[in-house]
Amino acid sequence: MERTRAHTMLRPHAQSERADVWSRDARRAAPQTLARGEDYVSWGRDPRARAMTTVVIADADPVMRTAARFALEHDGAFSVFEAGDVDELRDVVAAIRPTVALVDIGLPPAGGLDAAARLGGDRSLRVVLWDYSPDPPRILAALSVNVYGFLPKAIEADALVRALSGVAAGEACLSRQLTFDLIEQIARLGRRETSRRLAAALTDREREVIELISCGCTNREVAKELFISEYTVKRHVHNILVKLRARTRQAAIAAYREARGAERALGALESMEAA
Repeated sequence: MERTRAHTMLRPHAQSERADVWSRDARRAAPQTLARGEDYVSWGRDPRARAMTTVVIADADPVMRTAARFALEHDGAFSVFEAGDVDELRDVVAAIRPTVALVDIGLPPAGGLDAAARLGGDRSLRVVLWDYSPDPPRILAALSVNVYGFLPKAIEADALVRALSGVAAGEACLSRQLTFDLIEQIARLGRRETSRRLAAALTDREREVIELISCGCTNREVAKELFISEYTVKRHVHNILVKLRARTRQAAIAAYREARGAERALGALESMEAA
């Protein structure tokens, strides 16, 4: 299933003469052999290869490696090597010092983010991550390990060539849709942080009240649960609205949930840093 899917994800423009060649060769191509020591020697002796942009494609799926390799080599400006896991990627990087590494987000054994972090000390290497379904949290995580871009595996062949050419020239690459998604994610994080800061002013009792209200409890039910009067519940609700800068209960509940989401995210980040 994955092998068939990979053929359909990375594709050239339908109107290009490359399309027929791509389809024919991609169907019959066997998985490429990973670069070995003799390949490094052969590459090092070829002045034309050394003049090209050197790229290593690190992906556990040999079909995706073959498709990406075909697109880049067909352009004529790239010298391409392959790796199936992080150890092979490190071997290629150490042997040929590539300019760009195109790394699968799921690269074994610990994923592309881990691989990018491990290669972070090599400032001459520009890492680009790619995935079948990139999402904003993964993109933000990728930016935290100083990658040069994040691409979908559904990218067209010509677009892949343009993206990696730009990266080789020092540019970052991110598709338009991923850019919009990332902007929205950053805006959401900003709202969450604002809500978290406002919610920090709530007392323990006010938190108990908003928790119960969030579960759909009425004032009478809250009063019964907390053994307080309905008047006291109304006073707590008023204070909650003021502190969360909300005009309605629904708005207060939404702000509180945003705050809880931010607190969970912050706790997870602190746990990762402490590990």
